[in-house]
Amino acid sequence: MSVPNQIPIVTYTANGVTSKFLITFDLHDQAYLVVTVNKEKPAKGAYSVDGGEVVFRTPPNNGDEVTLARDTVPNRGTNFNSYDNSMRPEVFNYDFDKLWHYLQEQNLVDAISLARIKEEIEWRRTHDFNYDLLAQVREKQIFGGLKQYVDTFIGATSPNIFGGVTAGVVFALDHKSVQTHLEEIADQLEQSRQELEDRPTVEAMNQALSSKADTNDVEKEFELVNSKIQAVGRGLLVFSYEADLLKEKPETEPVAGKAYDTRKEWIWETRVPDAEPKWHDTGLSELDQAINYTNSILQDVIPLSNGSVNLANRNGRYLLNPNNQYSDLPIGFVLNEESIIHVTPSVPGYFRQELYSFTKATTVWSRVCRYSDGVGIWRDPSNPFDGVFDAIDPTTILFRGRYVVTNPKNMPESFSGAALVCIDRYGGFKEITVSQTGTTTKKWKKINNGEWENAAPHPFVLTNDRFSSGYNFRGLFTDADCNSCLSEGNYLLNGKYINGPKGFKDTLKLNVSVFGSFIVHRATSPEHNGEIQERQSSLVGGVRVWSEWSGPTSSAGMSSLSGKTIAFLGDSIVEQGDYPERIGNMNGATIHKFGFGGCRAGRYTSSPDGYDKQCLYNIAKCINTNDYSSLIAGAEWTRDNKNDDNTPQANAMANLDWSKVDILVIAFGTNDWTGNPVGTELVADPNGMTFKGAMCYSVEEIQLKYPHIQIVLIGMSYRLRTTTSGASDNSDDIATSNGYLKEYQQAILDVAERYHVPAFDMYSNSGVNRYNYTYYLRDGIHPKAIEGNKHWAMKISSFLNSSL
Repeated sequence: MSVPNQIPIVTYTANGVTSKFLITFDLHDQAYLVVTVNKEKPAKGAYSVDGGEVVFRTPPNNGDEVTLARDTVPNRGTNFNSYDNSMRPEVFNYDFDKLWHYLQEQNLVDAISLARIKEEIEWRRTHDFNYDLLAQVREKQIFGGLKQYVDTFIGATSPNIFGGVTAGVVFALDHKSVQTHLEEIADQLEQSRQELEDRPTVEAMNQALSSKADTNDVEKEFELVNSKIQAVGRGLLVFSYEADLLKEKPETEPVAGKAYDTRKEWIWETRVPDAEPKWHDTGLSELDQAINYTNSILQDVIPLSNGSVNLANRNGRYLLNPNNQYSDLPIGFVLNEESIIHVTPSVPGYFRQELYSFTKATTVWSRVCRYSDGVGIWRDPSNPFDGVFDAIDPTTILFRGRYVVTNPKNMPESFSGAALVCIDRYGGFKEITVSQTGTTTKKWKKINNGEWENAAPHPFVLTNDRFSSGYNFRGLFTDADCNSCLSEGNYLLNGKYINGPKGFKDTLKLNVSVFGSFIVHRATSPEHNGEIQERQSSLVGGVRVWSEWSGPTSSAGMSSLSGKTIAFLGDSIVEQGDYPERIGNMNGATIHKFGFGGCRAGRYTSSPDGYDKQCLYNIAKCINTNDYSSLIAGAEWTRDNKNDDNTPQANAMANLDWSKVDILVIAFGTNDWTGNPVGTELVADPNGMTFKGAMCYSVEEIQLKYPHIQIVLIGMSYRLRTTTSGASDNSDDIATSNGYLKEYQQAILDVAERYHVPAFDMYSNSGVNRYNYTYYLRDGIHPKAIEGNKHWAMKISSFLNSSL
């Protein structure tokens, strides 16, 4: 980056309130920032650097001078090479910026030095001038005084020279005559002589001191001091000898005593179980304690014999011999050379051990142990944990190491919780890595003052593009036995394969998964695309046993219908088709199919004893009342009179536990187009006179009885009017006496909207039309066995999954 022309120093006057002070110059490394308050550096931790500001924990006092300056260290840590990617733009920019920063600081130093030199020159010039003036005044005074002295001396020694004139001369300074001055000088000389005669000689002073020493006893002086101390109640007795101290019996307690021969202190007091006070020893004197401590620090290394290193609990250094056997060493520490344990005091009740080898003195294992048993936990030197901080910006940490920061500031947007911080330095670059605790997927990194970048590891994903094409394909087998496919992989089986899934007739796609002694087969085929059948095998007594094929899953993955119980209720398209079963196989659902061919949603007036009782509006009444006698009677009538046996589904419906049904799919309407009017009102009609009335009545009856059942309405597709109609006689172009088929589809959507239930517009979305209906429909009305039912299953299954 470019370096602006700037002054790398700024000074503020504190107001006692503000704690933040802006750094007005470039600062690439906080280590180069110098902060002073009143020209003195604050205590460690008194401030921190947050972004481009210095933030004091406590605002400086009002009037304090706060100075922020940059002092760049003139060094270069990067060695540029042509082969190791060291010649990057950001590295060059940092080094060039550092040079300009240093030059700016030197210019500042030069400017300050020049200003001080100018100030010194001005000070010296001014003071030299004042000194010259003072010197002139003093010279005049000295000259005048000397002249007066000479005149007075001559006049005093040869008074006749002046002949009485001198005595009358008056000094200009004090207006005194020469005679007066002579008299004063004579008086001063006489006074000085008398003072010298009165002073004692050196010999006299020495004799006086010796006499005093002879007449005073030092011990008596001590007793005098003691008496004075006791008199003021200070309670401290001082004796020359300890024996004399122990003879003393103070009248009060407690009293402290000290003997100068032993330097020990004693306490005079009464202690349990004594009834009278006596002197009590306080232990080693201060001198003895100091000697012992010094000896413990300076003592020689102590050889440690076999046994536990927990025994090294006294201050000093202990030598571990590699030929000895020691316990309680750190896990991973190899004693293959002479090593040292340095023991120092710790907190009360504990001591500290530091363990290192002679050749690896910088690799130090340490622990804090209890004095009681020597137990402590070794700290691994490969775990460079350096401390815990709270509520700080991790980028303000200056020194290399590993830290924990709780409530960190200025973190990436998605960061939360505490941070594990790693600081590394590479020359002039500082790399900060932060990881969110509790997860391995949230990690960020930044260089110096750059932006945070996501540094979370990308998980390895095993995808097909990591393998060669068809790596797991085992081959094509004709007339094979599925039970012989035991190796993991994918197989194609054609011809007359045996032990395959039921209902599959064309080429089989078989996937084999092996889980130890368990094998899982999953099969599908082009005919049954989307349907998967599955079976498993295991070894029983050394013999492989296979389960039955079942179809619980879909190739599309887990379905919202998986595990559901679904009942399909409709006309001949339901009865004669197998699309409900296909939907069950595709989605892992349990299917109950109740199809009544030729029946309608509304009434069937031409068959009151047979088909009318099998129409939707009566079936709904049976479900609501749990009385299926009319339905069964109608099925028996058509069986006996129309050769149309619907009794199996009628009895199955009567025996179904509807409380366990999750979804009811209703697919009526195509027969109403040729039999019942669509109706105009969305009003429930228990007599089924209109299609809308029958549909409304059926929904209400079923929901009143089983409100948990999710009802889904399915419409009808494009069709021919009859099975013998030509292509032009179709539902798009021809209306019956009741209207167009799409009006019945719209009626279904209207009913669904009224009762807030899902409905599939099969007519608009089936994909069947005048141009392709022969591909899907076998007779212009009913779906073909494979293409048609498969298409119905895909369409309706997709709708159910998207709607439920």
